This record gives sequence, structure tokens and C-alpha cells, in this order.
Amino acid sequence: MLLLALSFSYHSKAQIDVTSLDLNGDVTEWFDKNMGLVNLPVTAGSHYAVYYSSTISHQFFSHNRWLEIKISYSNQVYTDFFGLYDVESDILLLRHPLHSFYSQPVNLNQEKVNWFTMDNHYFKYYEKSESPEQRQGFYDELYMGENVQLIVKRKKIAFPSQGDMTLDFRNYDAYFLKRGGTYNQVSSRRSIIKELWDHKKELRRFIRKNMLRPKKGYDQDIVSLLEYYDSLMSD
Repeated sequence: MLLLALSFSYHSKAQIDVTSLDLNGDVTEWFDKNMGLVNLPVTAGSHYAVYYSSTISHQFFSHNRWLEIKISYSNQVYTDFFGLYDVESDILLLRHPLHSFYSQPVNLNQEKVNWFTMDNHYFKYYEKSESPEQRQGFYDELYMGENVQLIVKRKKIAFPSQGDMTLDFRNYDAYFLKRGGTYNQVSSRRSIIKELWDHKKELRRFIRKNMLRPKKGYDQDIVSLLEYYDSLMSD
């Protein structure tokens, strides 16, 4: 009922038909259908000043433009939104749906973001206790197989550019392979094979046959190798 009161206040000039409202039924579904997801708390964050300090690099994941995202916020799923993931600050920004002309960035309550998808990547918010680095934040769940999982902490660090007063953002992504309930950081073919030692001969043949480069920066090659490993474990 509090949600309804707030929504009626927000839309004081709108005419809402409440004859179909069943207080003994699914009120949330009725609210989403009649009021719209854009009016829920996902848009109630603070304003965030986006800065671009370099013409050759940026602090965001994938692109320095708004990307279409799907987001779970306080266990409520929202679609048809646009966002920016500031990797350097580990902050997800939302473009306010009512201010798309001048693209007002909304700084969400990050701890209420359960997960979001962006550019075919799935980012989940990890609490300190479940994080391989023992610190909370967003991790890119690159591969979540039955026997092995791979998550990536996307990292960017700003350095002064030579010859001017701008910043140069450089990638320092950290890859964590989970097998047998334990995370271990990997970065090269050798370190990955070391973790998957029980099928190292088959994996080496698979790498040569498919001309893979399973190392940092070659995400799809790593995923292909892990998929093959999972298939070996299920035989």
C-alpha cells in the first residue's frame, strides 16, 4: 500500500483505474503493469558527474557510451534501461529513463544491485565473504560450468598521459578459476592447465587442434577450453 500511495502522489494528474486491483492477489504485478517499472526505486539514486579524461582510453567497460542493460535491483528485474559500468570506480551508472535527451547518469545504491547484463556479459555483485579477493564488488561471470567456473574482476587504473594533463586508463583484469570449491588466480595457458591437471594431455591437444590462446584478454578461447574440460569430466 505504501508503494501505491507513493505512486499516486507521483502521478497526481494521472487517472489510474483501481477496479482490477485485488489486495489479496499479486499487488506487485498490478503495480508494475499499471505504474511502470521506471517509477520504482531503481531511478532514485544520486546524480553522478561522468568525466572523460582521455581521447584514447576511458574508465568504462566495453564502450564509453550508454549500453542497453538488464538489471536486478533489490530483487526486482528491470529491462529496457541503458547503463555505463565505471570499471575504475566499480560503479554501475543508469541513464535516467525520463532524461534520455541529456543522459543524466544515476549513481545507484551499488549494494542493492544483484546483477546486470551488459554487452553479452553477466556481472554479479559479490559480498566480501564470497569474493576471491575478499572484497565486495562486481565480478564478470565469464563461465559457470558444472565442474569449473571462471569469474573476472574487471580493473582499470588511471595514469597521467605523457605530454598533456589527461589520464590514460589501462586494463588490469584479474581472472579467477574455481575448481573443487577453491578460487585460484590464472593468467596464462600454463596456469590454467596447472589447475586442470587431471586432463592436461587432452587439453593441450585441444589447444593445438583449435589454435587457441587461452590467456588474459582472450576470453572466448578460455571459455572454449573450459567447456571442453567440462565435457571430459561428464564422459
